[in-house]
Amino acid sequence: MSNIEREEEEEKKVVPFLRVVPGGKTPIGSNWLSSLPQGTVFLCRPIVHHGKPFLEEYHVVFQSTHATRLHTNINAESNFWVDPISFCGIMELVEILIEGKDG
Repeated sequence: MSNIEREEEEEKKVVPFLRVVPGGKTPIGSNWLSSLPQGTVFLCRPIVHHGKPFLEEYHVVFQSTHATRLHTNINAESNFWVDPISFCGIMELVEILIEGKDG
């Protein structure tokens, strides 16, 4: 069998149909924080601690165009502003405890 015939045979091979399986968690690196409305309470953890059992609780206090104000009891400065894209780059959303309301 010549090289050309082998190439033609390889081209004829059927490629399986691949698709995204729905469900599961938000992909790492996506901006999931900006989509959470004010009043949302959620649990997350640092991506580097993916296997650890400790979760952090945050409350969405305010959403602006390029920033989100969060509340937590983790540190003394309980209310703080974050860049949602950078926050989502280091934090993994685990669960939404309370759905906020738009407006």
